[in-house]
Amino acid sequence: MGACPKAGVLLPARRPTVGGSWLNEQIGRFVWRDRIGEPVSPQVIVIERPIDTNDYVTRARIGVQSDRLVADVKGEGQLVLWVKQGMPLNRGMDANSDE
Repeated sequence: MGACPKAGVLLPARRPTVGGSWLNEQIGRFVWRDRIGEPVSPQVIVIERPIDTNDYVTRARIGVQSDRLVADVKGEGQLVLWVKQGMPLNRGMDANSDE
């Protein structure tokens, strides 16, 4: 868990993956196999993977739900704008839109 200074809440751990070009393990999964993102560079894809650990102590079971696209920012100009805006994570919205 990591602290979110703006919201004052705990957020799930982040696991960035970089490098490896188009053969990076996560790019292979999210772009080429699952088609969550597009083959565009530069790009930042933010994925949420809900995990339920409520049954772990009693049943040694962890529930892992499907990945959800939280942000997909493409192109140098959009990336700079996204960072200047504080890197908002708008669920269900294209981070490239002006909404």
